[in-house]
Amino acid sequence: MEYKGYNGTIVTEDDHLILTHSGFAARSGGLVVDRPRRIPLEAVSGVVLKEANLMVNGWLTLGLGGVAPPRLSAGTAGSNPNTVIFRQKSRDQFKALHDWLVTVVEHNRAAGTDPSAVELDAAGETRLERMQANSAAVQKQRMTELLGDERPDIVAAAARMGWRIGGKRELKMLAGHLYEGETVRSIAQGTYTGKQGILVLTDVRLLFLFHGVIGQAKEDFPLRSISSVKTKSGLGTGELSVFASGTSASISGIIKSDLEPLANAIRQELSSQHTASPTASPPKAADDPYDALQKLASLRDAGVLTDEEFEAKKRDLLGRI
Repeated sequence: MEYKGYNGTIVTEDDHLILTHSGFAARSGGLVVDRPRRIPLEAVSGVVLKEANLMVNGWLTLGLGGVAPPRLSAGTAGSNPNTVIFRQKSRDQFKALHDWLVTVVEHNRAAGTDPSAVELDAAGETRLERMQANSAAVQKQRMTELLGDERPDIVAAAARMGWRIGGKRELKMLAGHLYEGETVRSIAQGTYTGKQGILVLTDVRLLFLFHGVIGQAKEDFPLRSISSVKTKSGLGTGELSVFASGTSASISGIIKSDLEPLANAIRQELSSQHTASPTASPPKAADDPYDALQKLASLRDAGVLTDEEFEAKKRDLLGRI
């Protein structure tokens, strides 16, 4: 049976569906058109229906391959490759299709079917996905031109930043503030103690860096001393609160698209740190004990090593001189 919508059709045939997008509406949504997709019923893991009325079109969205169907809006439904939009006159048809697909999903669950293991035709890359991929590639190229290719970790983290106005001076200077072997995980712009700079998550610490024309400022939050982080969102930006060693610090003005990814990355690093070792391992001694002693002192000043750990390692190094 064929269910004809505004931007495509769904056809039910034996043990599978045929989903095809077509027409101006599908093209406007950036979908691949006139290419039928064969979808086995066993691959259907969910279905959502938004009913149409005289004023607003409705849509039916499939969840495929073990993924739940997304909750869409009138502005996003037209660009989803697993959605067919329909008018009010087709409301009853699509309601019947929805109700039948609900029984299909229930049958799959009762039978123990794993939808993620079922092969189905891919939707193809949408225009939005192409734009996002192109944008990411362009941004990575720009960051490579700005920062060079000696630190791919910094380039990759900078390319993921959602807000990139300003911060170039700090990004250029960042490598010089990192320890040997330290790896950058994530970067966001923010304001701390009245200064707008960059907030950098590494595998060792959370670092705020400000490089002005005249002065500069730097604040370290060693991961081993951070107990938790909390976020608070406003209209377009938010605030990250860091709780460490009985005190707290707040970095504001972080764009919302960067805020939660950064906070989640910090939580993931904290989880890894806490499950690995309760104390940070001191760096391996360099060939020259004097150089190693200087590096140990910098780690102690940054809070990565405690005074006790520093003194113990210093005695070991001095014994070699």
